[in-house]
Amino acid sequence: MITFKKWLESSALDQKASQTFVTQNWDQNAILYALGLQPTKLNKVNTGSFATIYQYPNDPNKVIKVTSDKTDAHRLVNAQKLNSPNIVKIYKSAQLANGSIILVSDFINGASIPYTSNTMSALITGKNMMDSAVNASRKILQPGTSPYRDRILQKFGHDDAHERQKLSELFMTLARLERMGIDINDFTDNVIDNGQHYVIIDMGL
Repeated sequence: MITFKKWLESSALDQKASQTFVTQNWDQNAILYALGLQPTKLNKVNTGSFATIYQYPNDPNKVIKVTSDKTDAHRLVNAQKLNSPNIVKIYKSAQLANGSIILVSDFINGASIPYTSNTMSALITGKNMMDSAVNASRKILQPGTSPYRDRILQKFGHDDAHERQKLSELFMTLARLERMGIDINDFTDNVIDNGQHYVIIDMGL
């Protein structure tokens, strides 16, 4: 399967990529109005192909995410019913006139998950690519139960009880999301390690 990066780097697709994956210029006043906030200058935290993240006014623990990826927004809002520490908390949502979605969420301070998306898939499905996330959640807690998973954790230097607990918790949350019809495939860019939990911050396709 072609990776997103290779897709963008393909010379035959360069023009299409430049036309499609362009962060929109959001009207900050419209964002604030939709959220019922007073006009002010929003400080940009990060920007991507479909979304821009702003610091929430006067609250360093929250951010405003404005996205044209409606799938991501709807999934994040729907996933709130799980009340999981593995899913970024959404406090409010609103919509701009052009259909873009505004989300107010926690600011997750941390680093990207230390595994590639392919490695995470291997940790979940196991050597024979057959295990479910529920089975992975149980097996990852027991060193020696799955030597294949043990070797992966050792390779990345994360073979300890705390890491196994964090992964077990995340795998169980992924299983619950799957039952809701939500599949997470891009772990590298969409999961943050806040020290205590792995937190999913994006659920786009």
